[in-house]
Amino acid sequence: MTRSLGGLRAVLLLGGLAAAGAAVPGMAGAAAIYPALGVFPGMALAMLIGWRRSRSRRWLLGLTLAPLASASAGWVLMRGGLPLAASARAIAIGSWLAWLALEWLRARAPEADPEGGEPEPRRVSVLSLGLAIAGTAGCTPGSCARSRPAASRRRIRASPG
Repeated sequence: MTRSLGGLRAVLLLGGLAAAGAAVPGMAGAAAIYPALGVFPGMALAMLIGWRRSRSRRWLLGLTLAPLASASAGWVLMRGGLPLAASARAIAIGSWLAWLALEWLRARAPEADPEGGEPEPRRVSVLSLGLAIAGTAGCTPGSCARSRPAASRRRIRASPG
């Protein structure tokens, strides 16, 4: 028995959101294109690593791996001479297509035995949301070196010794 195509729904919805977000100006557009580098690369890797795992586990793994996958792929592409914008587009489109293809292949594959000891989806969702909030709360404007005013950077450079 094969699985349903329900997993493709999220891929298509987030892909459409990211594509539409590119045309929307301001913060709304920036928030809409977040999945392009913040979800797609990690979900493509999660499909490879957690093929037999539940959807909730793959999402947890994908959201965890997305920053590492995006940064690593971006570094490799930029090191190869591709500009930043082109690298970001290549990562977003390539990882979305990979996620779509893997999700489609998984939907057509025979269903495996369910794994035992799987956490409840509600617990995984709460854990994912908590990790996302904790991750963004850790980056305050004063914590980044670039957020210092230009005057204080000048004073640091001008100080003797």
